[in-house]
Amino acid sequence: MADSKTYIVNDQPTDKDALDFTPYVETLADIIQTSNTSLTIGEWGFE
Repeated sequence: MADSKTYIVNDQPTDKDALDFTPYVETLADIIQTSNTSLTIGEWGFE
């Protein structure tokens, strides 16, 4: 019988961008800061 170990995942923010979202965040921030038109920004696909 194999030893089973229990791991507890730390639910704290991190500085590591493991999903590589940085390019999207930077682009969206640039659009928000420099846009001369009204914008609506939404989120979809996350449950």
